[in-house]
Amino acid sequence: MFVDTSSTFDAYTAQTGFVSKFTDTSAEDAKKVKLNPPSLNFKEWISYFTTVGKVSPIPKNLKFGSGVPEGVLKLGGTFVIKGNDILYQWNDRLPGDHPDIDEILSLAVSTNKSVVVST
Repeated sequence: MFVDTSSTFDAYTAQTGFVSKFTDTSAEDAKKVKLNPPSLNFKEWISYFTTVGKVSPIPKNLKFGSGVPEGVLKLGGTFVIKGNDILYQWNDRLPGDHPDIDEILSLAVSTNKSVVVST
């Protein structure tokens, strides 16, 4: 798992090729995203939102109402890596946009057992 813990997100921006923020996604690309809400019951939704709050990159010194932290707007992606080679890369276009997990696992298994899957 790749985590950029800097406050400026320099490694994230320079190394991944991700769109820097979901607000930078073009309207055309956003229209291509098919978002399907997960099938969660009420208790699971509460757990989900509690977890999101805990893992969101919100600076400790942020004052309520002072805007959305930069880290919260960042998008991620998925890589399949073998040694120094990137076998697969997916860049999220919006929050909730993700690749087909069966495709990722199939690629990883068919390539080699030493492949690292990182999301």
